[in-house]
Amino acid sequence: MSFEKKCLECGEVFTPDRNHPFQRFCSHKCGNKYDYEKNIDRYAKSRGEYHQRKRERILKLLGGRCANPYDLLHPDWCNDIRILHIDHINGGGCKARKRESQTLYFERIYQEIVNGSKEYQLLCPNCNWLKRLLENELKRRK
Repeated sequence: MSFEKKCLECGEVFTPDRNHPFQRFCSHKCGNKYDYEKNIDRYAKSRGEYHQRKRERILKLLGGRCANPYDLLHPDWCNDIRILHIDHINGGGCKARKRESQTLYFERIYQEIVNGSKEYQLLCPNCNWLKRLLENELKRRK
């Protein structure tokens, strides 16, 4: 997704400055400057809200509760959507998260689930850690 902001005076698109990656300057003669760092709170808030909405849609598509693959007794807090984990059934979720940004990660998972993928499930933290232990998904630290 490209960043495109237009100058209020001349209507030209701001272009990036090579010396200051978070600043953009009007390519027209007026030379106005748009500073991302001055507006970073506004962007961070909207980005966080977007991720939260996308995550909630994914949780809804996956059923909104722990898949409980180990038949554990689940108290009510285990199905609280704030703590549910999106689990890759065949493993590899950590590598996938590191390869792409959070926005692209959630968008890709959402599209795969909408297209009928059965590679994801919801797990409570207890089931997720139990799965990691039983299926040897823990990283070895040297």
